[in-house]
Amino acid sequence: KKGSGTLELMCHPGYCDETLAAASSYCREREEELHILMSPEFKDMLQGSGARLATYVGL
Repeated sequence: KKGSGTLELMCHPGYCDETLAAASSYCREREEELHILMSPEFKDMLQGSGARLATYVGL
């Protein structure tokens, strides 16, 4: 049913620099996630779904 329940979206957005690249194999993927999360398409999808963003504390 639309509007009921909770969805947790786990992601690790970030910028890939030399320090992160040396510490993590998940470096370029972080930039891709950041790009997606900041995109107008993602914003439109969220607004169209009726989802409300919240923090863990806000739950």
